Amino acid sequence: MVLKNGQPQIVGPFQLISLINLIQQSGNPGIIQQQMKKLLSEWGIHCSITGDMISLVNIRYWNMERNEAYRDANVMLKRHEELRELKK
Repeated sequence: MVLKNGQPQIVGPFQLISLINLIQQSGNPGIIQQQMKKLLSEWGIHCSITGDMISLVNIRYWNMERNEAYRDANVMLKRHEELRELKK
């Protein structure tokens, strides 16, 4: 789930690639850069633990093994501790 113009949207990788290709076909590098900044600031994903939306430009904490995004370091640490307890 992603956020676009303040509304949740489902955007798959192929849709994103198609959009990037359309922007690139404009032939104007300035437009490409401007549109990519806009897309990254408007789109986001949910924190796996809190459910808060995180814009793509603000994603800092990600668990690759579990494919989970975390809002901040405290939430990530809490999740890490939960998973460690489950392994015991």
